[in-house]
Amino acid sequence: MTVSNDPAHDQLHDHGIEPVESMEHAEHADVPILLVEDDHDIRETLRMALEDEGYVVYEAEDGLDALAMLRNSMTPLVVALDLRLPRLNGDALLLQVCKREHLPARHCFMLVTANREILSSASLRLLERMQVRVVTKPFDLDDLLDLVANAADELSATTH
Repeated sequence: MTVSNDPAHDQLHDHGIEPVESMEHAEHADVPILLVEDDHDIRETLRMALEDEGYVVYEAEDGLDALAMLRNSMTPLVVALDLRLPRLNGDALLLQVCKREHLPARHCFMLVTANREILSSASLRLLERMQVRVVTKPFDLDDLLDLVANAADELSATTH
């Protein structure tokens, strides 16, 4: 593990969230990804695919860890968020994010779910208001990577 002088990195470490640094350098590598998925196999597969694209990937297994990271991160993140999560569901996490005015503007969100039909009308309005991209499982990995790249481009454009 690399030693960091970044207080945000140290806080992430305190919440059990570790970055996984890629050896490759993609044009979007300056925008890290927060992968929030409770299924270990899915999370590992997505992490490896994102690393292959050159991204730094942070992982969280549940919504509470992800929320702590989002609150403490000064760095804009592309957040790939599962809907069904332990401790705090994806839509409940987004609702909490909206309570902090700066968080929705700082990060870019995508909701990955096999259960889009269970989203309430209030959740759908929230997704629309936050401009959250919804990715339905099963999904094509290349399509997901394209969405991540587009989100990273958007964040890069607003922070540079």
